[in-house]
Amino acid sequence: MTYELTTAELEEQLRNQLDFLRASAEAFDSGSTAEAARLATVIRVLVHDTRSSHSLLSQLGLKDSIRFVNTAPDLDGIITPLLTRMELWTDGSTKFQPRLDDLFFTPTEVPFDDWWNATVISDEDGVEFSRRHLVLAMANKEGGAHVDPELEPEYAALSRSGSLGWVIVDAAGERPMLENPIPSSVRQIAAEVELTLVGQVPGIVGT
Repeated sequence: MTYELTTAELEEQLRNQLDFLRASAEAFDSGSTAEAARLATVIRVLVHDTRSSHSLLSQLGLKDSIRFVNTAPDLDGIITPLLTRMELWTDGSTKFQPRLDDLFFTPTEVPFDDWWNATVISDEDGVEFSRRHLVLAMANKEGGAHVDPELEPEYAALSRSGSLGWVIVDAAGERPMLENPIPSSVRQIAAEVELTLVGQVPGIVGT
């Protein structure tokens, strides 16, 4: 006979997952961008349901009753990563950074499906990527829980070939911007998840 976890045990698992999320977020912010894969894996554990597995928030009956913090600005039709910003460094290099709380608008709170499936990146070919696309690709294919030898061409183009179509123009001339916006976007998604849990279920996770 199988053992069914109690509500108290599931709540303890939720606190553990939030601790994992915070530890990887701190490491990411200290320069370890590879932690984005582990952030994606925690997010998957918390919210992603399949026919054969149930997310932790679903097991607790929370996923469809709470509202998720949305820090993506409403810039419909704009070719840009909405969850991250680009920094130009003094040496001429560029780097995507998560927005975290450096926002120019007030975040909203939305139902899970709207949050999970909303477009947060659109490239120059009009290919759209949601939080779901980014998180599951990093968790399932890019080393979070598994390394896949093949990637979807659209995802590969965004993460490796600069499909945003941005260019850098400086004293050295013009060159394509090839930086990958996905790790910093996943870091921002993790920030949204943390804000959601602390704001919506403080009695379980604390502050």
